[in-house]
Amino acid sequence: MCRLYEVTRAGYYAWRTREPSARRLGNERLLKQIEQVHASSGGTYGSPRIQRALCVRGVHVGKNRVARLMRKHQIRARAARIYRPNAGVHRFFEAIPKQRLKALSVNPNVVWLGIVEISGDGDGSVYAPGDRLESGPEEERKANAASVRSSGASPPPTAGVDLPQ
Repeated sequence: MCRLYEVTRAGYYAWRTREPSARRLGNERLLKQIEQVHASSGGTYGSPRIQRALCVRGVHVGKNRVARLMRKHQIRARAARIYRPNAGVHRFFEAIPKQRLKALSVNPNVVWLGIVEISGDGDGSVYAPGDRLESGPEEERKANAASVRSSGASPPPTAGVDLPQ
């Protein structure tokens, strides 16, 4: 093995019997403190927060050293759950038949008004709630509203919504 790493036998045995370095001992002490801060945070602190917490405790150490030790010993912050699926909401909207929504749009460019009164257009006419107005020139709109009112047409059923009277 000494030939493989190109070291002398005396150097290898000296390395094996040598005491741990001051840096290694410091890393071990720091690792214990990192684990304490991480545990006291409930596992939510990452390396930047742990480094700041250690500075508050009086242990001044660099953020990269903390990050390196955490990475080496697989200490990770628990990520917050941002998306919480709510299956009940999905099932609720799937239960509503889409046909009700299609019934609201009878013709293109047609609007059904409810609980809305349009007045003051100059000729004294007032459109009652439920009048169907088509987009287009003003005269066409008035004529269409008058024809709908005289024919007695009613708006399509609303999608289960009770409107106030």
